[in-house]
Amino acid sequence: MLQVAAGRQVVALLAATALFYHHGSALAQEAGGVDDVLQAPLDPSAPLDPLPDLGVDWPTLDDAAGDDIPDIPDAALADATTERSYTIALSGLEGVAGEGLRAQFNALSTLEANRNDPANAAQIDRRAEEDAALLTELLRAHGYYDAFVQARASAGASGPVQVVLEAEPGPLYRFAEVQLPGLDAAGEDAARLRAAFAVKANDPVDAAAVTAGTAALTVALGEQGYPFAEVGELAITVDHATRTATLVLPVTPGGDRQFGQIIVEGAPLFSADHIAT
Repeated sequence: MLQVAAGRQVVALLAATALFYHHGSALAQEAGGVDDVLQAPLDPSAPLDPLPDLGVDWPTLDDAAGDDIPDIPDAALADATTERSYTIALSGLEGVAGEGLRAQFNALSTLEANRNDPANAAQIDRRAEEDAALLTELLRAHGYYDAFVQARASAGASGPVQVVLEAEPGPLYRFAEVQLPGLDAAGEDAARLRAAFAVKANDPVDAAAVTAGTAALTVALGEQGYPFAEVGELAITVDHATRTATLVLPVTPGGDRQFGQIIVEGAPLFSADHIAT
């Protein structure tokens, strides 16, 4: 108790010092200067003013000894730190996006990448949360913009931990409009080029299909004689109220071109006629 009593005296002295400067400042304003106050003798035996309520209970030796800290069972600590293997299961994906989504998940999954590395409960939980976010993004990329995924882990006294990612995909969003502004400048080739893009109204809002369509359109423009064509920046606007989306992909064909005369210089391996063929 000596340490606590000494601590109280230190706090009381600091509080008294604070009160002294507080009152001294007020008196200085009334008397016209700080020097007048400082010159007054200080009686060390004078009683202190009542200390303000600091609002903090004084510690006791019992508290310092940690008697009020709840005990954590050794079994719980051991279970939290023990490294264990785990299994992975996805639920709620029946009939959703096919095997392509599962293949994408397996390729990017943190749980899958570290499946052969046993982990403790915190590590498994962190991996599961990362994979829940990953699966949510993959579902959105396949057109399920209202998807929700929750990670759940369960373990028995022995054996691997069972990690389950429970998905609620929600409704599939579809394109209400697919616009390729500028493509009509290709004239009679426009219909053929539009077919190469393939994505059309009422198709699912699938990122992979849009990416493949953009690449196919770029190749078709070159094959149809538009070597200087430009495909602009893709914009997709999602309407959650109607669960639809609008796609806009500007295209500048740049005019078609035809090969003119072929001239071969030097000592060619093939003639101009052969190259033309």
